[in-house]
Amino acid sequence: MDLSANSIQERYIDRVKSELKTDDLTRYDYIWDHQRISPFDLSPFKSVATLMTGNEWKIGASFDQNTFSNDSILAALNLGAQSLFFDTVHSYDWGKALKKVELSWLDIFIRGQEDSIQSFLQYCKSQKTKPDQFASFTESPTDSLNQSFSYHDTAVTLKLKWFMIIDQLKKSTHLQEDLHHIRILYEAGQDLVLNISMVRAIRIIWLHVLKSFGLVATPVYIIGSVSPDIIEKNLYMIGTTVMMTSLVLSGLDTIVIKPFDHTMAVQGWHIKAQHIIKEESLLKQTNDVLSGSFVIENLSLLIAKSVWEKIISDT
Repeated sequence: MDLSANSIQERYIDRVKSELKTDDLTRYDYIWDHQRISPFDLSPFKSVATLMTGNEWKIGASFDQNTFSNDSILAALNLGAQSLFFDTVHSYDWGKALKKVELSWLDIFIRGQEDSIQSFLQYCKSQKTKPDQFASFTESPTDSLNQSFSYHDTAVTLKLKWFMIIDQLKKSTHLQEDLHHIRILYEAGQDLVLNISMVRAIRIIWLHVLKSFGLVATPVYIIGSVSPDIIEKNLYMIGTTVMMTSLVLSGLDTIVIKPFDHTMAVQGWHIKAQHIIKEESLLKQTNDVLSGSFVIENLSLLIAKSVWEKIISDT
């Protein structure tokens, strides 16, 4: 019997075609930014070193104008939220919203206008306290090390965002220290495979960035955001669970889920769901559960390679 790699692959492909009752396997290809990956290609690949932190993800909640209130914040904290993400912030009354909230043990992330971010910092100063971790994502990210990435970003878009990070690193006067304060926000989509691969690609590119600066490999802190804006209301629980699971599998540091409305925010389903996945799925016990998955590994490499080549070609 011929046990060569080519012979084994041919028999495998023949069996797949027989079971799927088709000779055209390209319909099962995964496409990202006009590039294809076949899940049936058995060519050797190298496992990706994604620089996972090795820690459990922190359970978080996300709030916007529709879900922002002291009641919803306290409900999230009472159910075990460790991180709070305030989205599209404009003119919140922080004193009213954070009443009875002890900030010193919380991670606070804010995305919005600069004046609202400054008003939060002023509130912290007036209360003589500060969050355990804090990061802001402004509407003009060109002067910030923190960046927002999204499931629908193309290679060109990702390149531009990485250029902003690299430019800020070049300007840094305390480079090694600043590395520990960088926060990347990833906004998840409904494509489970793409969510996982995008996050892993971000970690791969980060490794190349550090190497280009001659720095020691250090994991970058990534926040995963799940929003109901792209999900029908009657599919909210199913949709967010799938998106959340993909973020857990990708190995994020914090996951923040935005409730569909204020009522759901107070009920805290978005927090309870994370506890269920953490305690009942046992995913928290494995650092990189998808290591060795052909489609995930190769899609991650394809995204990272495409972006990094564009960065190199333009520098």
